[in-house]
Amino acid sequence: MAFGLDGRTLLTASREDKTVRVWDSPSPVEGSKERLRLWVQAITGSELEPEQDAIRVLDTPTWHERRRRLEELGGPPEP
Repeated sequence: MAFGLDGRTLLTASREDKTVRVWDSPSPVEGSKERLRLWVQAITGSELEPEQDAIRVLDTPTWHERRRRLEELGGPPEP
């Protein structure tokens, strides 16, 4: 895997099927860290647990609370 010279293109290769792929990276998403964190948690249904170096699946009440807080901050960021 490598970035192209433009800094936006990602190149990947596979030894298994001998393919090379070129990917366009998306534009950066704007928003506060809290809003982006809540957005990721809402769409994935999980959160990082740095203390345990793990990912935890959110239970339903916690997921609803994170979605509510995200809406209070303006909802998902614009694409």
